[in-house]
Amino acid sequence: MKRIGGYYNMKNRNLLIYKMAFTAFFIALIIVMAFTPIGYIKLPFMSVTLLVLPVAVGAILLGPVCGMVLGLTFGLTSFAQCFMGDYVGGLIVSQNVFLAAVVCIVTRTLMGLLTGLIFKGLKKAFHKTLTNPEVSNGKKKSINIFIHAVSCFSAAFLNTLLFMSTLVLFFYNIVEQLASTNGSSVIMYVLVTCIGINWVIETLINLFAGTVITSSLENLVNRKFNLLKQ
Repeated sequence: MKRIGGYYNMKNRNLLIYKMAFTAFFIALIIVMAFTPIGYIKLPFMSVTLLVLPVAVGAILLGPVCGMVLGLTFGLTSFAQCFMGDYVGGLIVSQNVFLAAVVCIVTRTLMGLLTGLIFKGLKKAFHKTLTNPEVSNGKKKSINIFIHAVSCFSAAFLNTLLFMSTLVLFFYNIVEQLASTNGSSVIMYVLVTCIGINWVIETLINLFAGTVITSSLENLVNRKFNLLKQ
């Protein structure tokens, strides 16, 4: 029994090492993207981030815990940008460093965790259909793509919702200042500039690129996990 127990412990350890290696790859990718021009699309008074994509992909392929770790990495790089010339980031850290950390780090960590939980929940909800031999492969494929699309959409939605809600909550005066600079009200600034432009771009990138990447790699990753479990 000890030998069998040791055998199973070895399998679990190998699976853990594989997941950690995969997570480390995504962490490195996020860091590279964050500190090079490919990570952000710079707009006047606002930056559209592309870092939601690797967080969403990791959360979907590796689970909520990985999503949380990747979201934390994204948040830490975002917070670092506040000290490296980011316009909005510089304004909020100059007013309150702790609340700026909450806006940048906590929101992105939650986004990664919740994205993984949403994907996991949808997979569980459709499990019977996806494993039913009487259901056609075409329908299963459509449902699977739907699950991936909703999860990727959720990542962009949660990132914007959590970030903007905490930004307005903690730094309303700065948002008001940004709005007045653009000649608009706070509501119009948030709806048009932050949501109408920022969120739409992030959503389109995540919805299409994220869905293609995760739905294409899911079976490959799962097969590797299953081999390590055997």
